[in-house]
Parts: sequence; structure tokens; C-alpha cells
Amino acid sequence: MYKTRVVFFVCILFAALLTACTDPPEPIRAVQNYTVTFEPDGGFPAPDSPVTVRKGEKLSEPADMIKEGFVFEGWFTESVFENKWDFNNNTVTNNIILHANWLRTSPGVLPKLMVNTSGGVSIQDKVNWIPSTYELSIDGTVLHSGGTGIRGRGNSTWNMEKKPYNLNLNVSTPILGFPTHRRWALLANYADKTLLRTDLAFKMGNIFDNMVWVPRSEHIEFYLNGNYQGLYQITENVRVDLNRVNINPISTANPDGGFLLEICQRMEDPFHWWSTLGFAFNCSSPDSGLNAVIPGTQTTLFDKIKSYIFEVEDTLRSHNLSQQRWKDYLDIDSFIDFYLVNEIAKDEDAHGMSSIYMYYNPATGKLHKGPIWDFDISMGNYKDKAGEHPEGFHIKNSIWYERLFREQDFVLAVKKRWNEKKADVQALTHYLDERIIFLEEAQERNFERWPILDRIVWPNVVALGSHAAEVEYLKTWLNRRIAWLDAEINKL
Repeated sequence: MYKTRVVFFVCILFAALLTACTDPPEPIRAVQNYTVTFEPDGGFPAPDSPVTVRKGEKLSEPADMIKEGFVFEGWFTESVFENKWDFNNNTVTNNIILHANWLRTSPGVLPKLMVNTSGGVSIQDKVNWIPSTYELSIDGTVLHSGGTGIRGRGNSTWNMEKKPYNLNLNVSTPILGFPTHRRWALLANYADKTLLRTDLAFKMGNIFDNMVWVPRSEHIEFYLNGNYQGLYQITENVRVDLNRVNINPISTANPDGGFLLEICQRMEDPFHWWSTLGFAFNCSSPDSGLNAVIPGTQTTLFDKIKSYIFEVEDTLRSHNLSQQRWKDYLDIDSFIDFYLVNEIAKDEDAHGMSSIYMYYNPATGKLHKGPIWDFDISMGNYKDKAGEHPEGFHIKNSIWYERLFREQDFVLAVKKRWNEKKADVQALTHYLDERIIFLEEAQERNFERWPILDRIVWPNVVALGSHAAEVEYLKTWLNRRIAWLDAEINKL
């Protein structure tokens, strides 16, 4: 089951729901209540009737309904599933009833997030949570409000003028209809003057849909202690959760459980190590308690995780990789999709430095690649690095992938997957055109607050003086990149 089916069904769903709403919405907002019933057995629905999905078909949460073409109409203010299903398999086992409040808005009207720290104190670091309150609204309609902690986030981005943040809500909340959670990130996208590279990469992740989960996000305008901070991107943090990285985590009671790893040379997590082939692995989740000994052994949980990765790399180092049953260790579909997204983007970090995630899923018994993350210095936005130019392989030559590309089965699978998704990839510039319209007014306010369009901000290649010119540069780079990859991948 692939996410292409998700897109198909959600588009059918909202095409029916919004048939009567083809005229441009009025500035006055209205909350419209929809109840949609997903049943195990049935066919396609008639317009304006309850939506029925066949048993075994893949479903999606409301956020994907937003991302697939209906974002210009509005947001879910609230969504409740009466029955849960396993997001790792995404199959219907029972009747599922979705109750959703859909807030229609005019194109270009963005949510406004206001955070006020206790006593108006400033946010000094990435460690200490500052007690705060927040309110998320659209044109005066309050969607969510309550208490939260806020702190800095990022590495090089934290040292920039426009700073990114993490939120830790006091109560799990379905922000903009995304599945409920407490942890959210506010990406500043300061060095990316299009403000769209990470958004575009997440869109690619939904095209190359074998990574199971791609962080959901949306653009907002952010105010801190009453001061306008600019156009931000609120997104789900990478966390182990039923609706995010859906694994049953390792513990002393569950020593065969899963774990989430990040490759990052800064090694900021408490449990980290260098692998045989030179990756800086960090235990992202669990990130504590890993020095506990597994009952009946002398092995700690951390030892077990490290041993597994050493075993995977020993397999990859073998001169005869095929005989070492490498497919038994790696979820190849996710490895291929992660590769293609990052190869298209020519992401500098993904070559081996940071923000490279993978996780062991005990349900499959394999190591999965993803989720994707951090694309502000990708797609031609890194001066004097390989990623500046649209030509040339990049991720293909990185650790692990260099070894996998020696195997003809892997090469053939990459070629097949590229050609399956090529038309969708080539249409990405149309998605950019839609987002430009959506952000037109907000980006102007952003660059009034941060007047950087006519100057180089590390690691920019160009400073073209306008948002439109920056987006056009990105589109040109992307089109050249796709054309180059299409020719070269098919030569492999």
C-alpha cells in the first residue's frame, strides 16, 4: 500500500465536500462541520454522501487532505477519529468516523501564532524551556490556545538573526488539524530566501512515499511577546509516536524493540558513537536509560543498538554483498526513496554530516531510512559546495549508498522508482507556483522585517533582490537538476 492511494482517496473526498465551494471564499470565515464515515467494505461514494473506503485501502489523517490541493481553502480546526488504526500499516480494521471542523479562508490568509513568555523574558538557548502561553488564530478566529514551553533549536540556524524555536505544549493539540502532539518546531528559513525549500522537500517526501511518515507542516506568521518575527514554518518534530515514527521502542522489558537514530557529527545526544564506516550515530529515541542492562545478560540497551549497526555495516563492507543477505537488514524501498529525495535536492547535510534519520522497526525486522529533515541549504543554496550546481551525483557517493550502488539489484530498483515518479517530480514547479501565490502578502511582511533580499546570507549563492527572483532561481535550478538526473539515472 502506498501513499499515492492516500492522495487519490483524499482528493476524491474533498472534491466531493468542496464541490459547492468553487467560488472564491469571502473574507468572513466560517467553520463548516463535516462528518465522514470510513467503512471496511464498500465502493466509491456519490457526491455529498458519506465517504466509504474499502477494507485494506490506505487512509490518511486530515493533514494530508490539506496538503493535497485544498490548503487555499482553509484548515481543520479540530479533528477527531472515533477509532484508531495502525499508522504503520494504515489499513482499515473497523469503521472509522472522522468528525472535522473545516475553516475556510481566503487565499493567502495565514494562521497567526502568538507566543508570550512568562514575564516577557527572552529566549537565550536551546536547552531551557521558557514557560509561555500561545494562541493560534486565523483572522481573529482562535483555533488553539494554552500553555507551552519554548526554547531555541537548530545548529547554524540558531546563530542567525531570525531564530528557529521548539514548542512543548502543555497539552497535546492537533495543530491545524495535524495529529495531536505536544512537540512542534518553528522553522525560520532565514538563509532560504524562497522560504520554500523545506516545504518543497516535504512535498517530494509525499511523492516518494515509501518512508511511511513525512513531517507535516504549514506556513504561519509568528509573533513573540507582541513583536512580529516573520513568516515561519510550523512542523511536526521528529519523534517516536503512533502518528509520527511509529515503532514500539526498545526497553529492558522489550529488548527487541525499535529505536530512532540520527547521524549528526555534533553528537549532542547523550548516547552516541562513531560507526565502522565513519558515521556519527546518535540515539535520538530512546535518548535516555540506554545504560540499563537487559535482564539475563551483561549487555546494555546501548550496546545492543550499537552491535546491530556494526552488524549492518559489516554486511555492507562484505566483498560479496549479495551473499550477505543485505536485503534482510535494510528496508530497501525507504532507502531508495530517501536517496531520491535527497539526490534531487542535493542536500549538503544529507551527504553525511547531520539530520540523517533512520530507525529500526521491530514490526519489519529492518532498518528504515527517514524521516527526511532540514533542507534550507539544499537545491542550489550552498556556495562553493557540490550542491551549488544542478549537475553531478551527490548522495550516490556518500557512505552506505556508495556501497549499495555497486549492486545491480539496487541500481535497477532505483531506476524503476525514478521512472515511476518522474512525472510527479517534474510537476513540482507547479506546486511552487501555488505556494508563491499563497505566500505573496506574508513574504512581503517577512522581508520588511528582515531586509536581506539584496545581500548574501551564509551560505547563499545569489542575492537577487526579490522573493520572485529567488523562487525563479530555485525553479530553474530544479528543472536543470531533474533533467540531469533523468538522463544519468537511466544510464546506470
